[in-house]
Amino acid sequence: MSLEDMTYHTSVLVNEVLEYLAPQPGGLYVDATFGGGGHTRAILEHEKNAQVIALDWDAQAIEMHRDALEDEFPGRIRFVWGNFSNITHLLHKINVTQVSGILADFGTSQYQIKHHPGFSFSRDTDLDMRMSGAHQRITAGIVVN
Repeated sequence: MSLEDMTYHTSVLVNEVLEYLAPQPGGLYVDATFGGGGHTRAILEHEKNAQVIALDWDAQAIEMHRDALEDEFPGRIRFVWGNFSNITHLLHKINVTQVSGILADFGTSQYQIKHHPGFSFSRDTDLDMRMSGAHQRITAGIVVN
């Protein structure tokens, strides 16, 4: 795998996110679209006493980055697999009823386009376009046909 392939996603507007989210000591923040963890990392580096709940619909994104971030920020990050549209339910499931802030960076990463089945127009695969096959059974190919 090339270095380009290992780069999951380049987070955008990191400085602006930190400015407006304004992480505080003891704060609990939700990264509702964890992806490659760039915003999560920025929050945890910016405020040494903050915690982050990293939420993502793409189980592969969590698996690719979980170990490194847990090692780097022990006890300060929790991972939740699920869709941000169910954020209230997912947080209640882990006994969280209040957070200090929520971040969502909507969009598809170049990694997903390049490596997930059925996202790329440059590879010959069935049209799929699901972020998580475990959560959604119907593919884009089924819908189109």
